[in-house]
Amino acid sequence: MFLHRFFGKVSEVSGIKKYSKNDMNFDLARPLDFTEIELAAAGIYAPLRYEVKSIPTSVSDCYIFHLRDPRDMLTSLYYSHSYSHVTRDGAFNPTFEERASWVENGIDKFIVDYLEDGLLQNRYKWMLEEARIKKHCSIVSRYELMVRDYSVWGERIIGFLNQNAFSLNIKDFEIFESEFKAPASEDITKHKRKMIPGDFRNKLKTSTIELINDQFRSVIDAMSYSYS
Repeated sequence: MFLHRFFGKVSEVSGIKKYSKNDMNFDLARPLDFTEIELAAAGIYAPLRYEVKSIPTSVSDCYIFHLRDPRDMLTSLYYSHSYSHVTRDGAFNPTFEERASWVENGIDKFIVDYLEDGLLQNRYKWMLEEARIKKHCSIVSRYELMVRDYSVWGERIIGFLNQNAFSLNIKDFEIFESEFKAPASEDITKHKRKMIPGDFRNKLKTSTIELINDQFRSVIDAMSYSYS
């Protein structure tokens, strides 16, 4: 995962320890919490996929909220869950039959079923609300800018961190630029399947797009994503 490597580099060049629970198995229905030891420590808490209940608070805290168009996110999730995501005990570990059923039933049913519990909708809303509350010490990062123009995205993120207790050199992060070269052709078995924002328009039925638009309207509007 690119953001693991990116913030690992931030940790390496700054000398500040990085904490992440991203690789562990958490119940998505409950907020993520940290141990007392971690709560007492200064550090880089990133990347975090899920809602966070408590993180260290200090005058130097800064927050990066990284969002992707939910329609593309759900499209990517289907291909990842059905074809490319590595399985392991205690984490993502569907049976062969489950994965086969996702493929057989198709992307539209997968997404409709996935949205039933409302967890993803709440995660997006939570991030935008937290970004609003912490607007004096936060930045909203767009996946689309990251993949379309990594150098601009990187300068923006590094610039934000340097305004908040870091002293980073953008040249240390140029090593990641090659990661955002789109594949010559789509390969649904690869983690980097296509890397083209807006691909949901090529993959989803109109009815599925309308469902997502309806359930994520506040997010789409806040992020100025296009409905067309």
